[in-house]
Amino acid sequence: MDAVNYINTLDDLELSRATPTEPTFGIVDLAADAGFLRQLYGSMTQANMEWFSLFLGSSWQADWEQGPILLDLTSAPEFAGELVMMMQTKPLGVLIQSSADGAEMLQRCQRWLFNSGASILRFYEPRMLTPLIAAMTDMQRADLVRLGETWAWHNGHEWGQYQSTSENPEAGEKSPVVTTEQLKDVSWYRLAEHAREYAEYYRGNLVVHSDPQTWVMSCLMKANESGFKTKADQERWLRLAIRYGDSFYRQEAFKTVMEQQALTPAQQMTAMESNSEALNAQL
Repeated sequence: MDAVNYINTLDDLELSRATPTEPTFGIVDLAADAGFLRQLYGSMTQANMEWFSLFLGSSWQADWEQGPILLDLTSAPEFAGELVMMMQTKPLGVLIQSSADGAEMLQRCQRWLFNSGASILRFYEPRMLTPLIAAMTDMQRADLVRLGETWAWHNGHEWGQYQSTSENPEAGEKSPVVTTEQLKDVSWYRLAEHAREYAEYYRGNLVVHSDPQTWVMSCLMKANESGFKTKADQERWLRLAIRYGDSFYRQEAFKTVMEQQALTPAQQMTAMESNSEALNAQL
């Protein structure tokens, strides 16, 4: 799939960027905050809340303190508001607005957690949920997020809210399966999400491009293909592309550095940035 299609698929999801206001459920990964349970127990003295480990009844049950839990927030609007604020600063999980009862929601979440019974699918990871939904089929999305529901998460940059626009008549009839190929695509959609963020941040430097998001995505894909896998190094690659053009890596000064296998990708990037300073000095 090319850069245009990855970007367009994200756009087609039509995510809202609004902050959630009235969630009825929350999925929280206890591994993301060692002190969350203490805060939860303190709040339960003021509000009637129920919570359930998603590892309940599985071979992972003994490790429940390091896994996801489902919170029923129906009777705890104040804590729900606190949870919204917490999720803006830590990758705790996802918030759900639904008319389902707690037992139904628990069953559904466990179905998705144990992807085809073979492995754990961390569908509640807020930094990966947009790419995961993008990689799904329409039927899978309608199974995860039922008609009339809203799922919300904060990816570290902004809120995203997804509402299903269709109903899956087969929802719940069999265990959902996210294929290996779909999981591979998740990383590319994550890259597309970064591309949209960078296109917004560097928009003043991208006015010469008719489609800044796609241009940035192409640059990030080339960085990844060239061995620069971290978000930090890919942004550094993008800055060089903005300054010298998207084919800068073909210039001898940069090509020579990239051929130095003894250097780590981060060291190569530092050397290329040093070369760019030397090039500027010669102008």
